[in-house]
Amino acid sequence: MKTENLLLGYKKFTNLFLGLLLTGLVSLFPSSVSAQSRLVNGTVMSEDNLPIPGVNVLVKSTTIGVITNADGKFAINVPQGSTILVISHVGFTSQEVELGDDLQITLKEGGQLLDGVVVTANRTGAYIKDVPQRVEVISAKTIENTVAADLTDVLKKNAGVDVVQYPGMLSGVGIRGFRPQFSGLNQRTLLLIDGRPAAATNLALVDMNNVERVEVLKGPASALYGAQAMGGVINLITKKTRGKISGNAYGGYGSYNTFNFGGSVGGNITEKLDFDASMNYFNQNDDFKMGGGNVFRDAFGWDEATQHFRANDSTATVMDNRGDGETRAHTNYNKIAGALRLGYRLNSNWRIDVKGDMLIANDVNSPGDIADEDKYPGLKDVARNSYDVNVTGKLNQNNELSITGFIGTESSARYEVYESNWTTGEVDAIDPYKSADNTNDWKGFQVKNRTTFGKHLLTVGLDHNNASYTSERFAEDGTGIAPYNPNYAYISTGVYAQAQFNLLNDKLIAQLGARYEMVQYDFKKTDLIENEDRNQDINMFNPSLGLNYKLLPDLSLKATYGKGFTPASVFNVAGYSESSVWGKPGNVNITKGNPDLKNPESATVDLGFTYDGSAKNGFLLSATYFNTKFKNNALEEVTYPTGIELTPAGDTIASVTSYINADKSTLSGLEMNIAFDFGSLAANSYSLRVFANPVFILESKEIADHYGVSEPIETNMHNVAKENINFGIEFDNLKKISVGLTGRYVGNRYDRDWSSYSQYIEIEYPPFMTLDLRAGYRFTPSHEVVLQVANLTDENYYEKRGYNLMGRNFMAKYRFRF
Repeated sequence: MKTENLLLGYKKFTNLFLGLLLTGLVSLFPSSVSAQSRLVNGTVMSEDNLPIPGVNVLVKSTTIGVITNADGKFAINVPQGSTILVISHVGFTSQEVELGDDLQITLKEGGQLLDGVVVTANRTGAYIKDVPQRVEVISAKTIENTVAADLTDVLKKNAGVDVVQYPGMLSGVGIRGFRPQFSGLNQRTLLLIDGRPAAATNLALVDMNNVERVEVLKGPASALYGAQAMGGVINLITKKTRGKISGNAYGGYGSYNTFNFGGSVGGNITEKLDFDASMNYFNQNDDFKMGGGNVFRDAFGWDEATQHFRANDSTATVMDNRGDGETRAHTNYNKIAGALRLGYRLNSNWRIDVKGDMLIANDVNSPGDIADEDKYPGLKDVARNSYDVNVTGKLNQNNELSITGFIGTESSARYEVYESNWTTGEVDAIDPYKSADNTNDWKGFQVKNRTTFGKHLLTVGLDHNNASYTSERFAEDGTGIAPYNPNYAYISTGVYAQAQFNLLNDKLIAQLGARYEMVQYDFKKTDLIENEDRNQDINMFNPSLGLNYKLLPDLSLKATYGKGFTPASVFNVAGYSESSVWGKPGNVNITKGNPDLKNPESATVDLGFTYDGSAKNGFLLSATYFNTKFKNNALEEVTYPTGIELTPAGDTIASVTSYINADKSTLSGLEMNIAFDFGSLAANSYSLRVFANPVFILESKEIADHYGVSEPIETNMHNVAKENINFGIEFDNLKKISVGLTGRYVGNRYDRDWSSYSQYIEIEYPPFMTLDLRAGYRFTPSHEVVLQVANLTDENYYEKRGYNLMGRNFMAKYRFRF
């Protein structure tokens, strides 16, 4: 059966691309192209007459491009009929230059302009304004200016996404109306580092010190990335510094006796050998205080949450001012992170990069729900590390090959620090002992070939990923007890192709993509659990289509269609467990997977436009409407034997719980970006930028089981805000002073209210708004002092109700650049 499914999938894949390959076959031969191309050489310099390495050089209206070397030099083959090169680099204003024999190009610094950014979120380099899909780019400068402790803060304050964030280094993200998740190997948002799995399910374990930019691709991307890319992809692009060795070091002190220091350095050690290294140490020694000022909450009346009782369709309000101004016990923690990359240029066409990153945080405190008055704190050790080897080069002037191998581990050890007396209700502190140890492992490889034929491009590739979950539990004396879930492996292999065509005199960019994914669940035999080795195979085919039509040079109309999927839970597909029936010895309830269960799937249509005049007049405006049909959530189905049925061990079966698929539900919304830099009115002699990035969720529903409800029901997607708006104003005189005031407004969200287990109560969170202030002063280009104030108005707010976050806090930093 497995072989038949595989052959059927490959047949679909082959038929889809047969016409495409035949159309471009003649153009794939190097001889046919080289006879019609011209070799152009050049050098890119700064206004200080210094070479700029890593500059993007692209033939206009094509996908043909190179980057400058350590000396700022480049050589590019330009096809016949093309006469313009586009030169771009983050932090500089992009330029269009006509072809010449030995081009000498000077780039002018241009603040945070991103119109010339080449993004790789669609698995190949393309200018962001030419990409049909919606991609948000968070630049290195924005990352540095964001008041953030980890990746979660960077995303929620810049990318218009939903998060669930707890004190104690635990957080997850959701895109476009999908529920945020922070655990499990089959999530609905895919997290990558340089295009490969990031080896993380918890965003708080990803350090940002070695990150050059973050690309957030919104909407389904399973045609390119396969499983988990249902809501979108977050791709962290790490630093790859070439040229003269440079970097920065910083040290800071802040609220709650917090120390933060670190830095990064990179460049060429020799002509062929380059590197990047970074380190970050963070230690919050004291417990934090929750907000007490609540300027916005009091002004707008955001101090009540609403309970919705589904049984009788009634509502009630509850006060949401718990803990105002109080110190939140068990919230101190520390962490250390580092990263290292070594790159070696084998020859003019090939290079190899080896890199790794790690994060360790021991004795991380985490409070329980605020309603429990700090009775049930947590303590844990967490760690993450990942490594990869990447070889890239040119097979010939038309074909670029990339091969990547990767491994990674994410671990969490939890400790019991209290003991409950269920008779008296008292809670006592105890000597901590390890109660659980969970580990996620990843290993795999990726192969990608990028072929240019004329102005067109074909990218094909193969991905293989073997991810596994291992869990252990321990009693107080250290002996093992049965874990909650058996161990398993999630193994996926996908083949994909994406073609990009430049049509209608370069006005229309059309992308056609598809991927065939083979997923295998390997359910491992686990000590202390009565289960056996078993596996289950699932195959998926996902197409995509994207169109970008340039109505005017700076105005594009965009439309995309894509399908996404995330694997059904291994336990819902291949699991098996037995539990004794209370008070009836010899009777058991069985829970078993359904091997015919379908994967959760989505189909999304996007319609939008982008006006990007940021390089000319400082103005940017874009809007995208999306509509997603989501289906196949797993729902429980309970049956009761009509007669006496026995297990192989001779126990009587009282009930059997298995799973079925839910019908469709809908997610839809509107995403916008609005920005204007007043500095464009003064020849960019300074930058005064105002911006707003609103996301409006019009509908976000799912059909799911809920404890205490007899039948599955359609509910609001939990922890998804109706409105999510990032906004701000930033000034930089490009000499000494930089100041920024940024904010985040989060509208109403829904969640399960666990104050009652006997009935289903849905609670509606009130909105909140926070402001951050950053002010910097540069004594010289190398020396800068920065003051950061987070939650300026001292709001008592939360991402997850009951787990309130820090009130107003500050951090003063000194940064040295070299």
